Amino acid sequence: MSLELVFDDGAGGVYDLTWDGSLYFGKIQLGEVSKAALRITNPDVNRVCSGILIEAVAHPTDQLGTANDTYLVTEFSDSESGSYSTTHSIPSLAGGSSVTIWIRWSVPTDALPGFGRFAIKATGVYEL
Repeated sequence: MSLELVFDDGAGGVYDLTWDGSLYFGKIQLGEVSKAALRITNPDVNRVCSGILIEAVAHPTDQLGTANDTYLVTEFSDSESGSYSTTHSIPSLAGGSSVTIWIRWSVPTDALPGFGRFAIKATGVYEL
């Protein structure tokens, strides 16, 4: 069993990122920022998942853009207006429960124009 990562675009569209989905940040001009909400769910109703770490990493098979233009300038927060950091920790997530965090992608002014693609990685340990 693994954590589920789901992007809700706020307009009725729900996209599962758990295995191979996409979160579309829209068109972002150089030097601009785009934010999106990401729901993290523990689907195992019988076990707690602890030590959860969320981070942006290079896409394992289809990275587009440099590290400095994509995953190294992606940050996470508990709320849209909260403090952002490059990793996000969730101490524990009870079985069957969810939490929503925010992702902020800040495209540098000197980034290469074009598409960017990277991955969001979630790790944690299921307690017996």
